[in-house]
Amino acid sequence: MATHDADPLLLQANAHDSPNHRRTASNFAPPPTPGHRPPSLHSKAPTGTAAESLNIVILGASFGGLSCAHALLDDIWPQLRTTSTAPNYRLIIISPSTHIYWNIGAPRALVAPGLVSVEEVFIPLEPGFHRYRGLPVTFIQGTVIAWEVPEKLLTIDLHDRAARARFKTVRPRNTCDSDVGIQSLEYHALILATGTSAHSDLLSLHGTHLNTLGALSAAHHRLAGAKTIIVGGGGCSGVEVAGQLATYLNYRGRGVARRSVKKEDWKRILLIASTDALLPGIKPKVGQKAIKALKALGIEVRLNTRIVAVKEDFDLTGQVKVELDDKTAMVVDAYIACTGVFPNTKFVPKHLLDGKGYVATNSKTMRLDKIGYPGVFALGDCAAYSSNYVMDVYTAVPIVLHNLLNDLLAHELRLASPYGGNQDQIDSLVDEEFVQRDVNSHLCPISRYGGVGWLLGNVLPGFAVWAFKGHDYRVCKAGRVVVDGGNPYAKPVGGTRWE
Repeated sequence: MATHDADPLLLQANAHDSPNHRRTASNFAPPPTPGHRPPSLHSKAPTGTAAESLNIVILGASFGGLSCAHALLDDIWPQLRTTSTAPNYRLIIISPSTHIYWNIGAPRALVAPGLVSVEEVFIPLEPGFHRYRGLPVTFIQGTVIAWEVPEKLLTIDLHDRAARARFKTVRPRNTCDSDVGIQSLEYHALILATGTSAHSDLLSLHGTHLNTLGALSAAHHRLAGAKTIIVGGGGCSGVEVAGQLATYLNYRGRGVARRSVKKEDWKRILLIASTDALLPGIKPKVGQKAIKALKALGIEVRLNTRIVAVKEDFDLTGQVKVELDDKTAMVVDAYIACTGVFPNTKFVPKHLLDGKGYVATNSKTMRLDKIGYPGVFALGDCAAYSSNYVMDVYTAVPIVLHNLLNDLLAHELRLASPYGGNQDQIDSLVDEEFVQRDVNSHLCPISRYGGVGWLLGNVLPGFAVWAFKGHDYRVCKAGRVVVDGGNPYAKPVGGTRWE
């Protein structure tokens, strides 16, 4: 894998086969043993159908995709190849970006350069896989643009045309020179972890990380010279962005020594929400506290007002025209959309999606039952079961991997006895079921030292919001997501990488 977007290659993964790298996680029940192979069989090359490696493909390299990738290599890989006829496997990760974007810190990062460093919010993926030297892992920097379900075939738009020559298992879709960047890839098992994207390219990746880096730079320039700013959306993102803008652009100093900037440098900031309260869906007291905190920073809050159109650079001054549902319009210097997210599922056939465009999974096994064959899963924000909450990712990962292991072992047993002799062992592979945790939390840093929050049914004081999130937006935990796929909100000691 490359360390920059100009070179996608392709992670020929690397880690020494040490005991630490071949452990079995306690989360996974030990699979039924179809029969130990004699030591001599471990080195015997497979023949026939098993001679060609089977591709296990993960789409997406953010929280869910990275967690699945590391768990597969650490915990599942050692449990495969249980028979002499078992195939080899290759893990392939497909993502538009070679870097993860720590968008948890986006509300502060977008305000001005230096508040959150580039190195803290854009973390390269390659170093996280250095310890897998020698294992068959490949990274493809590209975007899946089509999925042929019966053929088990993905069509990929490669972001670097050189990837075609260096990834031999990707075969050209056709021989036209104009299409050399469009490739097809067959898979045996598939995990969809493509997540969601915000409407603003400041709040999530839209393609390569260089796109977001450029958007942040442009926003810094525009906000520095802006006199009027509108933030659209009354959810957590809107509240945080408005609060961070006011805190760092309209005030100097900290704590009791805080003072406002000069009148000529003051920026008028409006937060416009279509709902009748901020942070809808949370206890009303939290939304009321948010309004009070925002107004204390000089932010104007307008509720029950829907933004119906935004026209960027509509005149020669480069200003933005924001049209509202009351037939009025406002001309401002900057507009930031915090109006929700949409699933990254354009490539998924419509019959596999729910009415909102999310992947329809079996809410217990995480499989896509409509496909009609095993080995295809979806988890995280792109899946219908998720409420776009981080724990919906990490509680589902062990379930997906356990059930994927069952599917792979069942395939190995069928290869070993194509006439059904291992059916009892296949039947003994019991799936685990996902149980969604009713633990909803929201942490919204607003000022430099305060904010509003909701955790385990309790309203959090401002200093707790600062301690849990606001002091550094948890950038200190970003490396863990890349290095071992761990939950950035996990307990500091004990538990698993997901808890």
